[in-house]
Amino acid sequence: MDLAGSATYADFQNGSPKEKLNLLLLLLIGICMILSCAGYFFLPSSQANNFPTFLLALSTIFFVVSEVKILTCFDHSGLVKVLMLLLFYMATTGFWFYDGHLLQVLKLYADAMLIVAFIFALIILFRKTENFLYLLVVTIVLAAVSSALEWLYLSTVSGNIVPAGGRLRIPALAAISWGFAGILTMWLSVFTRRPIVKIFWAIVGLFLAIVALYQEIIYVQIALSIATLIAGYLYVKMSWSGEKPKLVLIGCVAAFFVVSLFLSDALNDIQKDRPIIWDQSVQHLFDVPGKPLFGFGLMGDTTLSLPCKVPFIGEICHVSHPHSLFVSTLVYGGIVGLFLLFTSLIWTINILVSEIHQKSAQLALVILSYAIPLLLFDGDRIIDKIDIIWLLLWFPIGIALSIKPQTQE
Repeated sequence: MDLAGSATYADFQNGSPKEKLNLLLLLLIGICMILSCAGYFFLPSSQANNFPTFLLALSTIFFVVSEVKILTCFDHSGLVKVLMLLLFYMATTGFWFYDGHLLQVLKLYADAMLIVAFIFALIILFRKTENFLYLLVVTIVLAAVSSALEWLYLSTVSGNIVPAGGRLRIPALAAISWGFAGILTMWLSVFTRRPIVKIFWAIVGLFLAIVALYQEIIYVQIALSIATLIAGYLYVKMSWSGEKPKLVLIGCVAAFFVVSLFLSDALNDIQKDRPIIWDQSVQHLFDVPGKPLFGFGLMGDTTLSLPCKVPFIGEICHVSHPHSLFVSTLVYGGIVGLFLLFTSLIWTINILVSEIHQKSAQLALVILSYAIPLLLFDGDRIIDKIDIIWLLLWFPIGIALSIKPQTQE
């Protein structure tokens, strides 16, 4: 498979040393991107998953230095600046709770740079290589399927429901991750031309949705429903025709949205615990003078001790983080951090909506329609080494930044 698009082996042989170097770097960036994203599902630990992201960052830096003009292809430089400001600011908040741990603060800057390199690598790959987005999505889905099949096999053999392997040991994380892959299969099944391949991806997507819903994480069910509804709307909008029973499709999507809200009894648990945690976290922030604007910092201890009104064991519950990326960003980065995050998301959605006739924009918008409800109910630090936040947030943002504005015909 040729990651250089139209480039051939003969082109490589006849190219200048600089062109050969750039092609090799592009190949390395592509391989590291696939290992980073797909490896999240099958690598045994976060340390193993981190390694390809380091290589990805280094190869991306070398590529940009070798071909500086690549920076001129960024059509959405305003969003790039806001994102870099967000990441730099949130890393800087590590000094709010410094306490002499300089190395830990520097690690925040390093993690922020890994995220920037990840986004830049996505822009470079999607701009320089044809069909790489399709290849990346396929590998992510296949990796997710392999992890789901392993979980299903081990649970069947043991006779009990066992945790998934690798990084998906926590049921909520497994549900979120498999649900994310299920969203990707919807895009694959819609934009694949061969009917047999469409059917294959539809079956794969149904399997991933079932194993995700089986974990009985209510906010995953809600997010899947919303994303499916948005995907169905986009499909109808982009391919409306009297020859197809579009109303049936709309009815099915709407039915899935309604029914999924009642698939789990956990809705009552969310109504009990999440608002209490959010209320106490925000109240704690605003009770401390000088903290509401800039937050406690990413190095700060935001552990809360709450009366166990939720079904936990013991009289006092210790909550390590606010269980919401948005509330966490407010607590760690204050109003400034939350404002930058909202600005980035609104800007990204505006780009995607304006270019909705492009397939990549539709994929990114559906991912965000899945991610935003999830991140409302879960998530901790916005800056970290590769985890599900990279796939839910930075991946669609990278797609949006790679989109070349076009005039809809």
